[in-house]
Amino acid sequence: MSFKFNRIYRITLRTINSSGLITKFVIQTPIEIDFQNNPDVEGLQMKAAFTISSEQSGNSGQNAVLQLFNISEEHRTLLASAGETTTIDIQAGYGAPFKETELTNLPVIYSGDLVKASTVRTRDDYVTTILLKSGKFLNESSNISRTFAKGSKVTTVAKGIADAFIESIQELQINNYPLTIKILVGSKLAGWEIKKQWIAEGITGEELTRFLKQYRCDWAIVNNVIYIKEANKDITIPDYTVTLDVENIKGQIQKVDDKSGAQGGKDTPRLKVRTFLEPAIAVNCFVEIPLGLRLVSDTAPTGKYTVVTHNVQLDYRGKVWDSTLEIQSPTTAEEV
Repeated sequence: MSFKFNRIYRITLRTINSSGLITKFVIQTPIEIDFQNNPDVEGLQMKAAFTISSEQSGNSGQNAVLQLFNISEEHRTLLASAGETTTIDIQAGYGAPFKETELTNLPVIYSGDLVKASTVRTRDDYVTTILLKSGKFLNESSNISRTFAKGSKVTTVAKGIADAFIESIQELQINNYPLTIKILVGSKLAGWEIKKQWIAEGITGEELTRFLKQYRCDWAIVNNVIYIKEANKDITIPDYTVTLDVENIKGQIQKVDDKSGAQGGKDTPRLKVRTFLEPAIAVNCFVEIPLGLRLVSDTAPTGKYTVVTHNVQLDYRGKVWDSTLEIQSPTTAEEV
């Protein structure tokens, strides 16, 4: 059973209204259970799949598919009738299922808004499939009408447009929606000024894309953070390091051919690593490959890398509880 592998998870569904984010239900591995006297107790079956990519841009969002098995009829009804203002957080990792503190402290590995939910019966199971997209609520609820003066810094205008996302939330009187903005560009671009007045009028996401495109920049929303960055650059500046455990890596580290030419192309070759789930990994961390690991080509890929993509596959009672990473040597940028 899955608790023997120390897999734990928590799924939190909230609705958004003028009172803020309101928790409607939580599904998680069991807590406060005496497993010695209740050996057959375990959490509801859960599957999830998603990819967080530093190359995602604009308002296309990061998609996820979540499957919950045999949840209550009340929860199935709530999901089926939930509107566009429903958000779900996925926390997953390892620990003792009966410890509340370990569940509470799990990292949020995905946060997204409900797109669609449906339930079908498969033999003895009711399987509820939930489609999620990050930033959906923000993109559909935010508009801007603002003029920026000639001579304004490019980064000032970009942040001013992105601020409209936060202002829209405030106008809806949502008081606890977590959202931050990070601007990540090179020092040269950070000093540029716009040469003429700029008018941003319309849907915030579209206006942000229109402005950034002329400076070869783009933006993305990942887990309630808006990143403004140079196109084809790392999505963020890593501010902590996750060292991979040699014993958790599955198979060999592979070299990946980057046919897109993105993020430096041939000068910054990518590596592909599959490991048991590393919940602390995010697009704002370094991944460190320790000594002792070797590539197929028999060269040692030790050192720190930034995350290009993080693909997560979860099957609570199945074989996979995995992270598959594409990583590469850091490119240069600054947070301003």
